[in-house]
Amino acid sequence: MWINCVQRLSPHAAYGGHKQSGIAVDHTLERLLEYANIRTIVNRLRDRPLMNSVANWMHAPDSLLRLPEGTVHIWRAPLDVPAASLVRLIALLNSEESLRADRFVQERDRHHFIVCRAVLRLLLGRYLERSSSTVHLQTQQFGKTVLAVDLGIPLHFNLSHSHGLAIYAFCFGHELGVDLEWLRPEIATEEIANRFFSIRERQELASLPRSARVEGFFNAWTRKESYVKAHGKGLQIPLDSFDVTLAPDQPVILRSFDSDRWRIYSFTPAENFTAALTVGAGEWKLDFYEAESFLK
Repeated sequence: MWINCVQRLSPHAAYGGHKQSGIAVDHTLERLLEYANIRTIVNRLRDRPLMNSVANWMHAPDSLLRLPEGTVHIWRAPLDVPAASLVRLIALLNSEESLRADRFVQERDRHHFIVCRAVLRLLLGRYLERSSSTVHLQTQQFGKTVLAVDLGIPLHFNLSHSHGLAIYAFCFGHELGVDLEWLRPEIATEEIANRFFSIRERQELASLPRSARVEGFFNAWTRKESYVKAHGKGLQIPLDSFDVTLAPDQPVILRSFDSDRWRIYSFTPAENFTAALTVGAGEWKLDFYEAESFLK
């Protein structure tokens, strides 16, 4: 979550404050600042209203997970678990993931990483009908985690976590991105909006009643980051090079050079949180599931 970097103003504080800078440390703030004034991408703007989706969370099915074409499964999982559960989940990580976990300075952040990654493996194992330990993952050039190419399975997924909650999205055959943020008024400032939002977004945010601006700010942030994550290109896509609408309870509109390729949904995963999903254009059915049963 890039917003964490903006809040803490230190790349070593973000994502738990790793001991080493170069391995699993996110220098996003520095790169955001570098790109903040770049507006060289020319966009073909196309309005396409996309209505918000209301989340109705269901218990995980006991049988194997079936993911039909045209459906996105979205899961949520609490990251604070009992010690006994944590021991079981640690055993699901591979050696590289265990090393990454050990680099966290704060114990709580280390635990959150372990749970977040273990739940991903458990879910992938159920979708792929194999042991979670045999699921091979790889990291793309700009940091997006995907299934290893040798598996030859077009299952796409993405995850996000914030303040003790994680969400995961899965579908077949289409790239996707998801972002989750905790609503924090101290972050939703005009200064940050001026630095990272487009002119059109800043104008829309300023037009909202003050009581709606925090929600509007994080609507914009999650929608923009989910779009960037769906592309899998990180900050090669400057945040101010495309527009999203942000007014609460209004249709979601993406204006970008490739807006005809994508569909954006916003939803509320828990009280005081907001989240967004960007997935390939089309008509999608969204199913929302609780992953908490995997943690017991």
